[in-house]
Amino acid sequence: MKTLVIKIHFEMDRNTKKESASLHKIYKWADEIFKSGYTIYKTKGVWNGKATDSFTIERYEKNLKLAEDKNFIKKLKRLKEELKQEEIIITKFIADMDIIK
Repeated sequence: MKTLVIKIHFEMDRNTKKESASLHKIYKWADEIFKSGYTIYKTKGVWNGKATDSFTIERYEKNLKLAEDKNFIKKLKRLKEELKQEEIIITKFIADMDIIK
């Protein structure tokens, strides 16, 4: 089955530098957008030569056009502002996915 794989990469909230504050905002956003589920994991990002704690959301989506949806992009930009990010990186690609039952 063709599936859109979306990975969204965030740095920790630049205002608070607290992991819990960033995660709360990210979970709230992801729960609203990806109602049927997603994966979130903590990563270490490097920006301008400086290592920072970061997070990645990964979602497997049947709607192959979701990443281009204007409402999706608008909500992602709003989260970017809430987290005081210069940018958020989103990677997306179509993959063949099999579900083994």
